[in-house]
This record gives sequence, structure tokens and C-alpha cells, in this order.
Amino acid sequence: TTSCGYFEIGTLIEQDKLAIVNLETPLSETVVPPTRGDHPVLGAPPEVAEALAKAGIDVASVANNHAFDQDSLGLQQTIDALEKAGIRPVGAASSSNEVFTPVLVEHQGVKVAFIAGTGPMNQRHRGQGDKLFVGRLRNEEALLRGVEKARDDGAEVVVALLHWMWDYRTGPRRYEHG
Repeated sequence: TTSCGYFEIGTLIEQDKLAIVNLETPLSETVVPPTRGDHPVLGAPPEVAEALAKAGIDVASVANNHAFDQDSLGLQQTIDALEKAGIRPVGAASSSNEVFTPVLVEHQGVKVAFIAGTGPMNQRHRGQGDKLFVGRLRNEEALLRGVEKARDDGAEVVVALLHWMWDYRTGPRRYEHG
């Protein structure tokens, strides 16, 4: 099991189940968090991927508002660490046309496809590394093409992992593309 402060994550995940997470913290610590600013800059050691794998995580969405907190290099390091640990990353790609490419997993004889996207982003691609793209919810047509591709690839179940938020808001807000 893997400790997460208050409980053991591995005790919550049954090993015969398909386990998915939204990995909101990049697995890289190349960018030093600024001491000022509206949004926190997140980062964690790449070894977290191994702990998540030991806990039973199968798929990790990297499409969220913190995806570029550690620049494109940090996002690539995150993807590499997840893949090395045997976790399937979803929601980012080297081309904007591929961000909604489904990740297919066969589980107990059922083909399950995952696609992932996010609303607002705290940071943009900048600095080091090759440019990567993150699935954005404002690109509805591409998201729907991803669902169609999943079906064409034989998925019996399609799971859309959608992330959106408005920091520092205490009430509901209508979603507007941005």
C-alpha cells in the first residue's frame, strides 16, 4: 500500500478493479514555485508514479489546470514516469490533433476507452522541452472525434475524464469556453 497522509491508498483499491486518477500534480520538480502569484505551481517527485502503480492505479489523466506547472519538460517527465511504472497516461500528446486519442484498456474481457480534457489552464507551454498539447474542453469537435475513434477501435465502454474548476469561487458559475 502507498501512504497518502491520512490513509493507505492501496487499501481503497481492489486489485481486480480498474483504477483511474486525475493526476493534478506534475511528476517533476524542475520549476521552483514562485513565492507570489494567483495559482500555486505544483510538482512532485517522479517516484510517485511507482507508488501509484503499487497502489493499483491503471490510468492517469494528465489533462488538468496544472498540466504545465512544470513546463512541457515536466509534463513529458510525468508521462514518462507514468509509462515506466505501467500506468497509462491520457489527455496529452505531441500534436493538438492527438490529445483526444483514446487510451484502450481491456479489463476482465471488456474493452474500455479513456479520453481526457480540461477547461481553464493555470500555465501555458513555456520554456524547456518539446511542445506538448493538453486536451481542452473548448475543442468539442475533437473530443467527440475521440469518442468516435474509441468506438471504431472496439471500445465497449468510453469514459470521458473531464476536469474543470474556477479557483477562489465559492458558488456555482456557468461554464464558458475560454
